[in-house]
Amino acid sequence: MQELLLQGSYNVSDIASQQYDDFGKILTIKLQYKFYRERAAADKGKKIAHNMKIFQGKIANFTKKFNDVVNVNVNNIVDLTNKDNILVAMALLQHSPQITELFKFGCHNYEHLKQFKAAIEETLFKMPLSRDRALTYKAEEMQIQMQDEYYCELNTAGLVQYHKARVRLFLLSFLNGMPVVEIGINDRTREGKEVVGRNDIMPIETEEWIRVENVEFHSCVDKSAFQADDKMVKLIPPDACTIEVMRFRVRPSKNRELPLLVSARMIINPRKVELRIEAMAAGASTKRRDAENVIPCEDIVIKVHIPQEWVYLLRTEKHTRFGSVKSASRRPGKIKGIERLLGATTNIPLESAALLEASAGQAKYEHAFRSLVWRIPRLPKEGHGAYREQICTMKLPLTPDFDKIPENLDDNVWVEYRMPATTISHAVVRSISISQSDSDTPPEKYASYVSKMDYKAKMRIEHESDINAYLAVTASAIKKPIQETPIEEKDSDDDIDYDDEDEIDEEE
Repeated sequence: MQELLLQGSYNVSDIASQQYDDFGKILTIKLQYKFYRERAAADKGKKIAHNMKIFQGKIANFTKKFNDVVNVNVNNIVDLTNKDNILVAMALLQHSPQITELFKFGCHNYEHLKQFKAAIEETLFKMPLSRDRALTYKAEEMQIQMQDEYYCELNTAGLVQYHKARVRLFLLSFLNGMPVVEIGINDRTREGKEVVGRNDIMPIETEEWIRVENVEFHSCVDKSAFQADDKMVKLIPPDACTIEVMRFRVRPSKNRELPLLVSARMIINPRKVELRIEAMAAGASTKRRDAENVIPCEDIVIKVHIPQEWVYLLRTEKHTRFGSVKSASRRPGKIKGIERLLGATTNIPLESAALLEASAGQAKYEHAFRSLVWRIPRLPKEGHGAYREQICTMKLPLTPDFDKIPENLDDNVWVEYRMPATTISHAVVRSISISQSDSDTPPEKYASYVSKMDYKAKMRIEHESDINAYLAVTASAIKKPIQETPIEEKDSDDDIDYDDEDEIDEEE
């Protein structure tokens, strides 16, 4: 066993995977310490020096020709003797991170690893951290990232049954001295009470105001300042480390269309299993529906659990280890039943059809998740608009005597993706104020946004025996002869009493 004293400046990396054994990979996370140092960009400096040599050669030729014509020394106008000053002035400074890996954890269960990561982040958020000394930077900078986390549960029709969301605010600063930073968000209680400088206003894309609930702060934040009328997040930020400043809950609209629509259907019979997954990016996040203004969904991961009895059908044996069958390219507009037409017109047997087909990205069985994983880099694709359906199909041939059908199948479909430059909660940073006394130029201020989405959708599982029973009942109802009901004979004209009709006419 090894013990480590946690510090507030530590952070946890994202969940990754690495090779574990001959059968597959294992999921890992890292507890690391990330520190930033200010240094000149070496590559940019070399490129600038090369361009300056070319520029100086052109200026020298121009100077020689100009002196021959007018006999004037151009070097008195353009001074190129001090090359070092020019390179230093044009070289860009950057804050490069230095990462030190402290611990590395591995697990075969994805949900357990997510809970463990959340527990570490919760502990680091509550640990005290303060700025103990004043530092000096040549290039001052401050970065703020607002991260949305949205979770929902969908039924088989794609309707939201349960959802929740929270917003997390991260800060990374490189400031001189001991400055006091004030951050203002679009809290509804601040509407009409904002008093900030013109240089402190941040560019925003929405004028909406949100309702903030269950607010939690880091230990370095002045809670009394937020409880005042101005509702400002006031703190002295730690130096050169990323911290989570605050987190709060929001209530997203239930009737809003989700950015990514996913549905799955599985048909099972004793001889084969067919799985069809449909994914479509909606354009509800923007007002315009053209391809240039639709905010894309990136790093999409769709997972469907595969029973252990069917795993061998999706595995291949390589020279050194076992691999997985990867999906073949599938055209979205493929004609239904084209395999039978191709099999009838050509000599290609029907059994040679691909087990997996995907119109976008790649799908394969991943042993770390025990699931069929469909990974899509981006939806909609580059240059495409919204509401274009992408399909992934899986067809597994089963042997009735050997392959068993599990009684209890996992009908959950897990979907994860992220959306850059947007927030589902419409939370934005409206202003950033930094108290500076000695600096002549104000620090550079950046605000970025990202949304992380997590779905748990229900998959429709249909057994072909139930379908055949339904079709049999329908066919029997159609073939069943219609029973003719006897028609009552009406009275003949002789039996009608016309005297009564005459009496009715006289009354009228």
